[in-house]
Order: sequence, then structure tokens, then C-alpha cells
Amino acid sequence: MNEDRPVDQVLDLLVYAPIGFALDAKELLPQLADRGRGQVALMRLAGRMAAQRAPDGDVADTVRQGVSVVLDGLSALLGADESASATAAASAAGSTVMTAPIFGYDEMTAREIVVLLAGRPTDELTTVLAYEKANRGRSTVISRVEQLLS
Repeated sequence: MNEDRPVDQVLDLLVYAPIGFALDAKELLPQLADRGRGQVALMRLAGRMAAQRAPDGDVADTVRQGVSVVLDGLSALLGADESASATAAASAAGSTVMTAPIFGYDEMTAREIVVLLAGRPTDELTTVLAYEKANRGRSTVISRVEQLLS
């Protein structure tokens, strides 16, 4: 059977893909929902940070900062190869350095941070994960955040 034929493509899209999705939906839907929640949390956080940092209507800088936060978060979620391109995109967008997600974060030990993570909302955990991966990369902190997010 020739996969390039339009009839085959329509069958794949309208018949085979929905059947395959229905068979795997029980496992796929929670994963897709979690990924979607994480992306929405990143966007909300970027919006909040941009709104808080907007100096007297300087919209261009506000947009750059928002894009920077989103790209930093995405690069932390991507694999190592893709994170370099996301970092380059952030630089091209005029990005700034991410600020610490918790007051005094940079001075804390991994143990101190892990204690503070329980009960934090998903968007804050996502920010901590992105910040930790982009900066010190402590496996203890990263593992605990990933555990709380799963």
C-alpha cells in the first residue's frame, strides 16, 4: 500500500489514528493534560512577571522579559540538544537572566530548598525546576520537583 496516496492519508487521519488514540487514551490523556498544565503555568508565570516588572508602560522590555521566562522554562523542559537552541532564541529575543524563584534561593542548600517545595503550586514548582536546571543543576532539587510535578 502506498502511504503517499491521499486516500491513505485520509484513512490514517479519520480512521486509524482515532482508533489508535482510543486504545491508548487511558494512558495518553493524563500525560497530555500534565504537559498542557505545565505550559499554561509557564505562560501565567511569564505574564505575572512581565506585569510586575513593567516600568511605566515600557511594553517592549516587558514583552522581552515575558518571552525570556517562557523560553527559559521551555529550555529546562527540553532535552540537552534542544535547550541550546532555546537559549539562543532567548538571547535573540533580548532575554534577561532569570530571577530566583524563591527569596534567598541562590544562598540555600539543596536540603533547604527541598523542604520548601512541598505544597507549592505547580507554576512555582515549574519555575523552580527551570531555574535549577538553568543554574546549578542540583539533582536532589531537580528530582524532588519532578517527583512533586508527577
